[in-house]
Amino acid sequence: MRQKGINIAVLSIVIGMLLTGVVYAEDQIQETDNFKFLVPDTWQFIVYENGAVQIYNRMATYMVELKKEGYNLNGADWKNSMKIFVEQFKGSDPVMIEMLGFQFLKTTFDYSGTHQSLYTTLLNGEKISIGIMGPEHETDEKIQAILKSIEIKKEIALE
Repeated sequence: MRQKGINIAVLSIVIGMLLTGVVYAEDQIQETDNFKFLVPDTWQFIVYENGAVQIYNRMATYMVELKKEGYNLNGADWKNSMKIFVEQFKGSDPVMIEMLGFQFLKTTFDYSGTHQSLYTTLLNGEKISIGIMGPEHETDEKIQAILKSIEIKKEIALE
C-alpha cells in the first residue's frame, strides 16, 4: 500500500511539471499565419479562429492583441475607423508614429478601468491593429519587448 502512495505522489509531481511546461513557455517566438511575436516566460497566448492573437500575463493585467481585419480598405477608411474608435472610447487624438517599419496611427484611452493603447496601420487594403493594455503598458519591459518583436508576415505586408 505504501508503494502505491509514493507512485501516485511521484505521478502527481510529473503531471504537474508537464502541465506547467505546457501552460507556460519560456521566452520564445511564436508564429501564426499573420504574425510572429515574442511570448515572455510565464505569459500565455491564444490564437482565435479569425487569426487574432492575445498574449497576456498570468493575472491578465497586461495584454497585447494582434488583429488583421477588413478587405480593400483605403487610407480614408483606415483614418475614419480610428476617428470612430476615438469618439466611441474617448481616446486621445490619434498621432502618426513609426513602428516595426510601418506608419501607425496611435490613440491611448481608458476602458473598463484599464489603461490601453491602440495602434493601427493599413497594409494591402487590410487594417492591422495592435492593442496593448495594462497599468504601465507604455513603459513595461515585457510589453515593450513583445511590441519590438512583432513581425507582420510578408504575405500581409508586401514591401
